[in-house]
Amino acid sequence: MQTTTYKTKYNHKANQGIHKQLESKLNNFQNPKHPVFQEVRKNIGSFDFTAEIRQDTSTLNRFKHIPGLVAFIAILKRNGSTVGEGRGTAVINQKNPYIEKIIRYASNSALIDSFVKSVKALGTLQVETTKPKGVSIPIEDLYDEPTNVEKITDKQEKFLRELINTKIYDEDQKRNRLNSLSDLSRKEASNAIQSFQM
Repeated sequence: MQTTTYKTKYNHKANQGIHKQLESKLNNFQNPKHPVFQEVRKNIGSFDFTAEIRQDTSTLNRFKHIPGLVAFIAILKRNGSTVGEGRGTAVINQKNPYIEKIIRYASNSALIDSFVKSVKALGTLQVETTKPKGVSIPIEDLYDEPTNVEKITDKQEKFLRELINTKIYDEDQKRNRLNSLSDLSRKEASNAIQSFQM
């Protein structure tokens, strides 16, 4: 058996440092221009909520055959608009003799449920920020490889406008979303459309 070896035409020396440089540039999330840093900043802030907890009479009427049932409904509002509605129930009987604890548990369950449902509502807990132009470094630029990003299509923009106008009730949030539509890429627009349909 004969072994053949080939000599390379050019001697290439791999620059081990370039990979480390790219990696450190990519993972430097504390850089204010890094897209990850900017997304983190969008989720930091103070939120003003109003929570109203009351007895859930509709649940009590529907399940009046269950003795010892207590039921609460919690309505969570932000800027006067309802963003979440949660329910909590408990049954007081001989197995659950700790009345105060059981009732507080049901009340807290309603409040927690309202928060969970408000988070599911699209963008409810996002800090409203204006998107600064020319500040963000696209993730592709961290690799120094220019890419061509396809802009949102007219059809996507029209459909998203309809979705935003019918599905978002907070006027400030609606205005911000509509104003930023032209900045979306085709892929971002597609993701936004899918998020409305979840």
